[in-house]
Amino acid sequence: MDRSEISFENMTFLEWNGSMGDELNMPHLDLEVFYRPDIVIIALYVGVLTASLSANTLLIFVVIKFQYMRNVTNIFLVNLSVADLLVTLFCMPVQIAKSVTLLWYFGEVMCKTVNFLQGVAVASSVFTITAMSVDRYLAITQSLRQPWMPSRRGACGLLVCLWLIALAIFAPLLAVAAVERERVPSLSRTKNGSQILVERTIEFCTEKWPDSIKKELYGAFSFILVYAVPGCIVVVSYSLMGRRLCSVLPPFDQTEGSANSQQRLRLVRERKRVALILLLLAVLFALCWLPYNILQLLVDVNAVQVDSVSLVLPYTLLLGHANSAINPIVYCLMTRNFRRSLRKLICHDPGNINSNTHFHMQGLRQKSNTSSGRTCTTVTFRSHSQPGSSRPYGARGPHAGAHAGPAGGSWGAHAGDARGVRAVKPQFI
Repeated sequence: MDRSEISFENMTFLEWNGSMGDELNMPHLDLEVFYRPDIVIIALYVGVLTASLSANTLLIFVVIKFQYMRNVTNIFLVNLSVADLLVTLFCMPVQIAKSVTLLWYFGEVMCKTVNFLQGVAVASSVFTITAMSVDRYLAITQSLRQPWMPSRRGACGLLVCLWLIALAIFAPLLAVAAVERERVPSLSRTKNGSQILVERTIEFCTEKWPDSIKKELYGAFSFILVYAVPGCIVVVSYSLMGRRLCSVLPPFDQTEGSANSQQRLRLVRERKRVALILLLLAVLFALCWLPYNILQLLVDVNAVQVDSVSLVLPYTLLLGHANSAINPIVYCLMTRNFRRSLRKLICHDPGNINSNTHFHMQGLRQKSNTSSGRTCTTVTFRSHSQPGSSRPYGARGPHAGAHAGPAGGSWGAHAGDARGVRAVKPQFI
């Protein structure tokens, strides 16, 4: 939240009853003092805004377009992108304008909503990262015989609750944010070039708290609820995950068949990779937003004066806003499925699948035989083959286990050994 305060304690405007000839000698305010363009921060904001808008929009579009991308982890990441877009579209343009002038030109409604939306979006991102850390902890530590598999509907319901909590936490900002208006004398030039003294109304977007105690309590309350508590949960979750992943024995019975063990080892490696990606997102979020929020907390509790950090605060806020562009870029660089989907979207490249044959993944299910302890993974493809196309995907050798049906029909790949399992490696993100 960017909660700037404007004080007129040192600005004294005297009522002038002198003659017109002496009016230029009366105390007046030069409005140029409120215009202080910061070229560096404006240029940086333009770059961050452009990258964030394009990257987050692309991430959301890819997940919506490709059905195999719609898993629980990606639903969480789409929610992060939605929160980042809120910051990008509402908060960054206002901050660019504030880098040009301290005067407020956006009206009462924007004054009340811009800081509120930024607080809600940041809180939603924090809560989403926390939920992802708990989800990965349960996915890795739960037994693979009874894997943790939250539904997409359950994930969406959880995200709705997290947004409602964020809205409730920052609702007080809607009440205290207000436009402060001051009428000040100012010099103005006429058409013939002469100067006259006129009275102008200038506006600032500030926060008007009933007393300083409530402001201090709210600042401490929001910091603890939005950053301290979720941060502790994330640290504990990833610490327990790291302990389990670095343990000597993997979280399954090693006395089972070699094919089943290899499949489960691959599953553990995939889950570890996903956990590392999400851990990186959490660390980057903390590094980007912590400096600004620590400074803002110190200002709220009157530990430091706002004047002493006025030059540093805009750059710490820029660092926090830059996280909105970093998230989707990191996700794109470290996620194979996203890169594959992006390649299909841009180059119409089907990847490793033959270009004449396109398949739609209908389902991936694991069936456990309680008598033998073996796991059979069944993958069903629907073929859209063109005449004269090559053999179906999966039928590359005598051990692929693929049974070709009628032309234009379907194939079922039944993996009972390590070779078959390798062909249908589970996809996460």
